[in-house]
Amino acid sequence: MRIHQGKSLPLPFRFFIAMVFVVLIIMSIRQLVWPYSIALAIIFSTLTPAVWFATNILTINMEEGEIFIGVWVMGFKFGRITPVTSIEKIFVNRIKTRQTMYSLANSKSILTNYEYRSFLKLDSGEKFFMVSHPRKERIIEKSKQIIHKLGLSEKILVLSD
Repeated sequence: MRIHQGKSLPLPFRFFIAMVFVVLIIMSIRQLVWPYSIALAIIFSTLTPAVWFATNILTINMEEGEIFIGVWVMGFKFGRITPVTSIEKIFVNRIKTRQTMYSLANSKSILTNYEYRSFLKLDSGEKFFMVSHPRKERIIEKSKQIIHKLGLSEKILVLSD
């Protein structure tokens, strides 16, 4: 079972890196001989989608007894594999998030929200983040779907408030 946890880089960083690649391609066309500039353009144009679509994933394979956590980039996986014998529980926590915003008038606003996050805990004590959502009902539904796909009993789902 594969759980996509979102993009590896935030949107502003992905956009910035893509623009840096575009500027480097333009500079290479102006400064280098054509064959070298074309080679650099091909290299940078293949790296741009890799940066843009890099995704954090958690793969749970109970048949082989391993959990993979890492980054998935255009079909290639980079990360670490953890051996697993059994899953102790899946628990949902309510977490308070804070965001500080500054305006041009140098005023500061702090926004606080609550978010629910689902974690997987192994018998060895290791914990893995699975999914998050602002609504409790939705995170419980997602956690139950994961439990069902893994073929586990719903008794291992623990809700904390």
